[in-house]
Amino acid sequence: MPYPHSLTTPYDHLKSLSISDLKRMEFLEIGKKKTGTIVWKINNIETGSISIQVDYKNLLPSAILSYESNQKDYYYKVRFTSTKSNLGSGNILYFICPFTGKRCRKLFFKFGEFAHRTYHEGIYESQTWSRKSRAIIRLYNMLERESQAQRLIHSKHFKTHYKGVHTKRYINALRAIENCPDITVSQLFYM
Repeated sequence: MPYPHSLTTPYDHLKSLSISDLKRMEFLEIGKKKTGTIVWKINNIETGSISIQVDYKNLLPSAILSYESNQKDYYYKVRFTSTKSNLGSGNILYFICPFTGKRCRKLFFKFGEFAHRTYHEGIYESQTWSRKSRAIIRLYNMLERESQAQRLIHSKHFKTHYKGVHTKRYINALRAIENCPDITVSQLFYM
């Protein structure tokens, strides 16, 4: 049963700062110190920005966040920690939440603070969906995977075999087509 609707904003709609975003924007280069601005937009309209300075020169890397929210200036440090990857190569980087002390890959912005999700007590939007809505979304995703597999198999230079053996991509595409129910997208909306 889904959670009853509440006035809290789901985590999906909050501004967030993630390790993967910082890596993509090249803030996390070992032995370097980088300063920049991160801007959030919705429909090409700026909804917020934050100045960030990442210091990856020290043994204890950290990020300094500075921004303004509700006519109040914020300036604080967020530390990083890392653990060895279970794949045996490299490390996985985490934030240490400045309010809870928990490690996380994403900090959410609410009430003027970037913190671990448990600090903000909320829910994800998918937790508010009904069972029927989740089933329809699951079916839609299966139809989308089947459509992509069909396009892939019928693309111009797609290889179905290599040295007489089916390729993994071909086998995965066939599974996506085989597992798809016999239903169209338009029928989904009349369920």
